[in-house]
Amino acid sequence: MKAFSLSGWKNSSLTSRDSFGLLLTLFVFLFSVGGWQAFFSSAVDLKEGGINGIILWFFFLSVVFLLGVVVWRRLSVRILGAVCAFVPALFFLHQWYVVVFVLFSIAISVLGMWLAEREMAERLSFHFFKTAAAGQFFFVLGLSLVLSSGYFSLLKQASWEEIVP
Repeated sequence: MKAFSLSGWKNSSLTSRDSFGLLLTLFVFLFSVGGWQAFFSSAVDLKEGGINGIILWFFFLSVVFLLGVVVWRRLSVRILGAVCAFVPALFFLHQWYVVVFVLFSIAISVLGMWLAEREMAERLSFHFFKTAAAGQFFFVLGLSLVLSSGYFSLLKQASWEEIVP
């Protein structure tokens, strides 16, 4: 029985690894939307437990994204994974510099995935943590750039009474 086919892909059959990779992409998007929503709803006015929610959402986003770095083989799925991680920030902020940081973060995350793939190819045995660590720096750098630009944008919109406790 032939698997589901997608036109335009080199191998027209969708393997179980590809299906799992697309499922991870969906989870990356869901955790990203949850993280950005938690960040933008409580970044200036941190209520009790607000920072814990933000950290939890982005922790799960990072875990699923780094798992995807190992699973995603096709460039199109890697780009989709990076887009799903960073573009939801634009749902909440529409400044031009946030768009620039999102695009830059997508680009360096794809570079980090390429470095992780190169690390996997050079090793004789598979080590998840060493492979994920090869591209982890670029994902964390991209995430911190978008988070800090979003926080800067929120502080520009906040009143003085909201900023100073």
